[in-house]
Amino acid sequence: MNTIIFAVAIALLSSCSTTNHHHHYGQQEDRIMDDRRIVHHNYVDYGDHIQVIVKHRPHLSKQERKRIKRWCHRHYGHHKKRISYKFVIVG
Repeated sequence: MNTIIFAVAIALLSSCSTTNHHHHYGQQEDRIMDDRRIVHHNYVDYGDHIQVIVKHRPHLSKQERKRIKRWCHRHYGHHKKRISYKFVIVG
């Protein structure tokens, strides 16, 4: 009897813990531009491509730059043009 209760308890605990892990990647990516190291971002339209200018404080890692580029691609992608990036360090 104890083994049946124990087995049911383990089954309930394992099923509840696996269903509560929801990943909200879109919301996390939207918060990348709210980082205190990002001072300002803007874009310049050159006709055939768009240049996104990101002014930031020092020490952005390569992974953070990739996340910013991914955010810019989603945010400015409706222009249907090639996107280039310029990261400017602000002291």
